[in-house]
Amino acid sequence: MIAIRAGVRASSARSWYIPYFNAVSFPFARVNEYQADAAAVLVTSKQRTAQALTGIQVIGIYLQHRYWPAALAASKEAPQMAAPFRGFVAQGVRETPEPELKAWLAQALSQSTSHQDTHPSLTDRLNAIGASAEFSPPAVGESADKLLGAALTRVETMFDTAWSAAVVGREPRSYFPAAPAR
Repeated sequence: MIAIRAGVRASSARSWYIPYFNAVSFPFARVNEYQADAAAVLVTSKQRTAQALTGIQVIGIYLQHRYWPAALAASKEAPQMAAPFRGFVAQGVRETPEPELKAWLAQALSQSTSHQDTHPSLTDRLNAIGASAEFSPPAVGESADKLLGAALTRVETMFDTAWSAAVVGREPRSYFPAAPAR
């Protein structure tokens, strides 16, 4: 009986504390995002930082609309062959028709900053560093293979194993909840 009451009290304390903690810490997390962008400008340049921020958004839309639906469909057809991380190549993004890339960029730029995410919108982040959106996908040989070198295969295998254990044989829609608009 005492353990149940203590558990109920702990649960009540968490449900009371967490919203207050989030409310107090949220502004600090938002400021951290802007500080990280400013640091990236100092280490690289406004243009490179803008390319990276823009690329994250556009490639994220590509992954959501093109890559992951295809990977999930393939895992349903041949679950034992599912290896979406090993199968990913940035070339798929580079081969996307220009009008589609422009539409995805416009979509990313149209999102506004909200209180549902600590990340500011792409437009706000670009304005803060004084740069314009510029999508520049990684050039051939300038992606994960160069960054990770010999560790790439190990990292891909680790992610593929975890992904297969979590996803294969399950309904795709449960893995793509509607993302809050930024």
